[in-house]
Amino acid sequence: MRIFILTLAVLLAARPAAAQVMVGGGYGATYSGSAAGPAWHGQASAAFARAPGPLSPRGEVYALAQHGTATGSPFSCGQVRQFYCLGRSDRSTFAGAGIALVLEGSFAGGSVRPYSRAGGGIYHQRVVSTEFEGPTGTCVRDKEIISCPDNPPFGSYTRARSRTGPGISAAFGVRFRALGIGGFVETSSHAASLDGGSAGAAPFTIGFSL
Repeated sequence: MRIFILTLAVLLAARPAAAQVMVGGGYGATYSGSAAGPAWHGQASAAFARAPGPLSPRGEVYALAQHGTATGSPFSCGQVRQFYCLGRSDRSTFAGAGIALVLEGSFAGGSVRPYSRAGGGIYHQRVVSTEFEGPTGTCVRDKEIISCPDNPPFGSYTRARSRTGPGISAAFGVRFRALGIGGFVETSSHAASLDGGSAGAAPFTIGFSL
């Protein structure tokens, strides 16, 4: 979240008068390796260069901050032996900032402007991962199925880790203007390679154009 707040402050303070700043938030998905789940997020972007053309190409800087909980199957455990694993839950904070190229069209006299964006940057994730263990082994004794004597008891193991690395992003959205107010809706995807693992976000965003 600190990355997002700092980047947003820089965008608003340094933008030239003609820059297009977009600020919004919403709901979506987060993932960390093989675990995935729902998450809330905030994001901001600002144009820093424009070129003439029918698709109004421009460069943008962007920032994203997301927090959610991802769950995984017993096959996603890393601390607990998979045979005894009952599942995994990650509390994930995922944030990043980067540079992107935007192509934008124009309809209805410019009041509706669909766009696409692709870029890359640096991403950071802090995740608190909890894995659950239980006596899953079964044995047969005197023709009865029982819990194996070497089964572990029910329990959980938690660890926290932070990772930083490069990533890419892509988005499709529509900017519009109604009743004198500029807004946008957007769906996007962010994927990062962090310390040998993968993490990312798939947010749906609603916001304002400033």
